[in-house]
Amino acid sequence: MKTAFPNILILIVATISFSQNPQQEIEKWRNIMQNFTPQQAEQNLRQGAGFQTYENDLGSLIDQQRQQDILDLFQMFKSKPVREFTCYQVRKIKVNTKWKCSSDGRLYEDEPTCKLNCMKQYKCSQLPCYTVAYCERLGFSGKYVCPINKTRCKAQCIGILGHSSCSYSCPLGDYPCVEDIPGVAYCSPFKCVGNINGKSYCMTGNITSPINANVIGMWWCSGDRTWLTTQKECMKNCPYYTCEMNGKVYTGLDTCKVNCREVYPCEVF
Repeated sequence: MKTAFPNILILIVATISFSQNPQQEIEKWRNIMQNFTPQQAEQNLRQGAGFQTYENDLGSLIDQQRQQDILDLFQMFKSKPVREFTCYQVRKIKVNTKWKCSSDGRLYEDEPTCKLNCMKQYKCSQLPCYTVAYCERLGFSGKYVCPINKTRCKAQCIGILGHSSCSYSCPLGDYPCVEDIPGVAYCSPFKCVGNINGKSYCMTGNITSPINANVIGMWWCSGDRTWLTTQKECMKNCPYYTCEMNGKVYTGLDTCKVNCREVYPCEVF
């Protein structure tokens, strides 16, 4: 790096040569040059001298002590290292990173929020409570019909070889009709099965646990096969839920929801 020392020295000599008090001028420039770079000193010397001519002969200084002071001053500047520094402003740019759900492409401000919403939730359904009841024995036919959703059948009378009879139809669907009196029959969507104490029984769902006379007419939790006295009590104490995604059964709705979902990865967008 080129320095401005020669020009500075010439300007210092020129300024001191035309000064009425050279010693005071030397001290003045010594103090100035302590804090100035060569470029700054050269600019100030030129402005202070007020002319563009250069004086490079120290012989015009008659006083030997003053001449030596100037030479010492020159030597100080020559031995003093000069460093250049570059000042710049550091700007921090905020990058607004987004997180994208790989399933539906939705964007979120942060990764935790993205992970919380980047999933497909499936339905959790509570396992039912089944009703178990004694079947009713109808008088004319001696057969049984379940009292649950008991519905009267539609009768159609037909004559065959001088005799008339009724081929009945159940409004609920293809369920058997049990005749009570001639022309009157009933049907139910639930079958009468088994025999307890000489009575047939029916239920709203398949029950595989043992049944005895004391539980007929109560409610049965299909989750843990326990018996309860009312439907409300049964639903409250039957906290079992099945996941429609995989058919697995979980205890508690929250547990089912956590496991009944498909979670997808989040990507930086």
